[in-house]
Amino acid sequence: MEEGKEKEVEEKQKGEEEKEEEKEEEEEEQQEQEEEEKEEWEMGGGLLRLDIAARFANMSNTAPHIITPAHSQE
Repeated sequence: MEEGKEKEVEEKQKGEEEKEEEKEEEEEEQQEQEEEEKEEWEMGGGLLRLDIAARFANMSNTAPHIITPAHSQE
């Protein structure tokens, strides 16, 4: 009887450890996905600024080399 109880306790502990590992993996995946989305958004924002600058250069009499993206201005 004691062996059966010990096996049950071990199985419960294994189950709890597996659940904790799954939670940790899910959290890591979520963090990675958020970081990727942030990087994509930042890159997209930079490209959008370049596109706007190019359109402005085409619409105005200003030389295109004078207009720079917002993130490169000092």
